[in-house]
Amino acid sequence: AAPAARLAHRDALDAIVSAWTREREPAAAAEALQAGGVAAAPVYSPADLAADAHLGARGYFVDLDREFVGRHPHPGLPFRFSATPAEVRRASPTLGQDNRQVLGGILGLSDAELAALEAERVIGTRPL
Repeated sequence: AAPAARLAHRDALDAIVSAWTREREPAAAAEALQAGGVAAAPVYSPADLAADAHLGARGYFVDLDREFVGRHPHPGLPFRFSATPAEVRRASPTLGQDNRQVLGGILGLSDAELAALEAERVIGTRPL
């Protein structure tokens, strides 16, 4: 009932919790815990998230065009505003996609400076 007692008996508690969760699917375990007043949710893999009925019903995933990938589902916004609509307007940039706009357009680096940074592998479009 107290943190110090749980800590003193953590090995035994871990064994009990492990045995209990091993017999249940993640969603069923979360539902049982929630029914008992425990805040719980399954830990999802990306594939599980994409198949989640609740996220699908909420329209969480948004199909967006992404350079090199094409049209692909992307996570949307995890919140909704009643008076202010919010939306994902573009896919996350690929590596280096915005280098020229940010470094050249905003920070003012010249084409020669950008080329030197690319040649020195300071910036680029592929992981090292």
